[in-house]
Parts: sequence; structure tokens; C-alpha cells
Amino acid sequence: MTGMISNPRNDAGDRNLRTELRAFLACVSVILFGLLATCHQALAQPLLLEKIKEAQNQLEGLELNHQTTTVQEVVPVARRSKGRGRKSAVRYVKHQGLKRDVAVVGLNLKTGELKDFTFTETVLLERKKRPSVKPPQVIAEENNCRLIWRGGSRWGFNRDLLLTCDGEEFVIINLTMWTSRTARTVVVDPKTGKRTCREGPAEQLLGSYVPYSPELHTPDVAEEGRRYLERTILQALQDLDDLNVTSKTFTDQNLSELASIEFIHALLVDEHMDPDEFRKNQKNGTLTRLIEKYWVEVAVNQDAAFRMSVSPAGATGISQFICPTYARILDESPEVKLDPVFVHGMQDHLNAIKASITLFDSDMSSWWTPTVRKICSLSTEMLEDCWAASYNGGPNRLNRVIARRGKNWIERETMIRNTRRYFASRLKEETYTYLAKLGAILEFLLSLEKRTPPTTEPPSNGVQTP
Repeated sequence: MTGMISNPRNDAGDRNLRTELRAFLACVSVILFGLLATCHQALAQPLLLEKIKEAQNQLEGLELNHQTTTVQEVVPVARRSKGRGRKSAVRYVKHQGLKRDVAVVGLNLKTGELKDFTFTETVLLERKKRPSVKPPQVIAEENNCRLIWRGGSRWGFNRDLLLTCDGEEFVIINLTMWTSRTARTVVVDPKTGKRTCREGPAEQLLGSYVPYSPELHTPDVAEEGRRYLERTILQALQDLDDLNVTSKTFTDQNLSELASIEFIHALLVDEHMDPDEFRKNQKNGTLTRLIEKYWVEVAVNQDAAFRMSVSPAGATGISQFICPTYARILDESPEVKLDPVFVHGMQDHLNAIKASITLFDSDMSSWWTPTVRKICSLSTEMLEDCWAASYNGGPNRLNRVIARRGKNWIERETMIRNTRRYFASRLKEETYTYLAKLGAILEFLLSLEKRTPPTTEPPSNGVQTP
């Protein structure tokens, strides 16, 4: 029997081979994992949109009841003097309310299961009379299911809700309910031929929306919302370019070249960013997440995003136009061919964005004084600030402020000498915050553009000064 003696060189070679093989397999695993992760990310957004569509179909045909009702409130009455043993005086106040059924559909993100839940609530029609409540609250409960209000508007479409049933969590991907809206329409005056806004009685509308939830806030969903918005802005600019509409102020360029894509994008985000949330997130260094929150709402609702958004002043849709302003630009710029119906025009994203760009040009050419045009045209940044201030606070106030303060119109005064003159020659506090939001959003968009350059060359839309 001959003994087997191993060769040290062969053993070392085998070890090296095994090491190289393990390294190769590790590399293959990393590549495969990356491919799978990429595929998962690519599929995540379409699957979510499919589930949202499925949730809409699930509620189709469901009858939701609603009726106007009277809500009685007990209000204590203060007395100058109270005798011993006397009860506190009260009075009864009646308010108009809307009693309605609300239907929601929740999605279990782990299993893909959908669950619908319907409850009844009463909301006061006068906003100022509504009770001040804070989240979180269980607002409905039935059959081992609890609907929790976690944030956002308590009575509106954009409320953060979570449905829990038997220990399982369901993120709300559809909220359908009746709501009361004041009818606002653009009509033509038969005598003058000019358009004006007519406000009618309140009307009951059935609306459907996907409210924001932190669980839906993923990088993929936010990115889809950003891309959707940029595609829509580009298409709006292309539509204006096809119409060959010339700017009334910059007569050597088309209306499509008036404002940059980033400025339009920032303005749309600004319109739907709560000032208190902005200050809070800016202080905490989480402004990026607040901007992404807007993109998430756009992504999950697509062309229906902000369709149900109406401010207390009646500002509507993604561009937050008020009816009189829309009627004005319909008269001043018929060549833009905007939708003559106010509500439809604001619900159509393309039309609403074209209306915003048209308003920039209209304010500048027809409403700003020569002094304002001269000062605002000193730089692109100054011009964008003027557009935003005029968009938010109106062109007449901008004229007054710049007439008194000149180039320093955007600065706040630290000393008040005459209260009446002070408030007449300054921007509203809302507008100062609006400009601060715009600057922060625009800075973020420009930095993002530098990190991720576009794959296609966008059309030229730089700003020229007169």
C-alpha cells in the first residue's frame, strides 16, 4: 500500500481557486440582487397604480347617501355676576351641516389585499364654525376595524388615514365622499362682451381622491410624481409653442419661452405647501421630504391630482386660480385658447399650467407700471420674484410696494413709523412666506437638476429683459 503525500503547492492552488470562485459567486450574487432590486423598483409603481385603479372599480356603483342637516351647538353665556347656586346660562346655536357617507379602500402593502370601509360623518358647511380637533383620532369603528385619522385636513379629501382590521394595517388608496362647493362660473356680459365670474349657490359634488400617506412615500413614487409634473410642464410649453403665441411684453419671443421649467415647477409646489409645515420642516432640515410629499400626491392621483383642491378664497386646482382672474385672462389672451369653463380648466393640468404662464405675461404687460417692469427686469431672479408676488398678492399691491420702496421692495422693514402707511406699502405676510417657500423649492430643484441631468434636451425657455 503506497501512501499519498499531498503537494503544498497544489493545496495552495486549490485554496486560491476556491477563493476566486467564492469571490466570483459573490460578484454574481451582487449583480443578480441589483438586477432584482431594479426590477422590483420598476414594478412597484405600476403595481401601486393598478391597485389604485382596482380600488376605484371596487367602489363603482356604490350608493353613498348625503343630506343637508341642522347641527345644534350649546354655547355658554357669560354673566356679570353669579349668585350662589345659580346655573351657568347657555344658548343654543344652529349651524348648517352636511351628513354624508364616506367610503374608503385600504391596501395591505404586505399581501396586496384590498379592504373597503364605509362610515357616516357630519361636517359643518361653514368652515369657521367647525370644531378645532387634533389627530390622532379614531373616527370610525366597526367589525374589528378602526379608521384612524392621523393628520391632514380633518374634513377634506387630503386627510392622512389608516385602516386597521384584526391587527392588519391598510393604507388608504381611495377616499370617496360628497362635498359642498360654491358654484363659480365664467359668463359673458351681453352688453360689454367681457367675461366676468358669477358665484352661484352651493352644490353637492361626489368626489374621489387618493390621500397622502407616509407608507406611500417611497423614492420611486416621489420620482414618478416629479417626472409626471415635468412632462406636463414640457407639454404645456409645447402646446403654447405650437400656437405660436407671442409674449405681450417680450415681443421678440414666444409665450412658451417666458418662464423656466424649474420656476413653473416650483410655483406649483409652492401653491400647495402649507406655510406652517414649511417653517417647521425648514427648521428641522426636512424640506426635501415636504417637497416630495407633493410629488407623491401627484404620482398616486396622476391627472386627477388636486382636482378637489379648493381654498377658502375659492382658489381651485393645481394652479390655484380664482375665478375672476381666470375670466380676466380669457378676455386678455384669447389666442391661448384656454378652456372657457373655469372648473374644467383648472382640473385640466395642461390648461391650468398654460393659464399660469399667460397670467405672468398678462400681469407684466397690462397691469405692472413702467417702473415696476423696469425694476423687475433687472435680473431673472428679480423677475421671478415679481411674478410670484403678483401671482400671490395681486399686481396692484406689487405696484404700490415698488412705488414706495424701489429695488428694496422685497425686504421687510424693521421699524414701523406710521401703521397705515406701513401696511399699505408692504407685501402681505402671506406673500413674504410665499416668496421664501418659492426660493427654497427652486434652490432644491436646481440642485437636483445638477445631480441628475435630463436625458433629453428641454426646449429653450430663458428669460430676456426688455
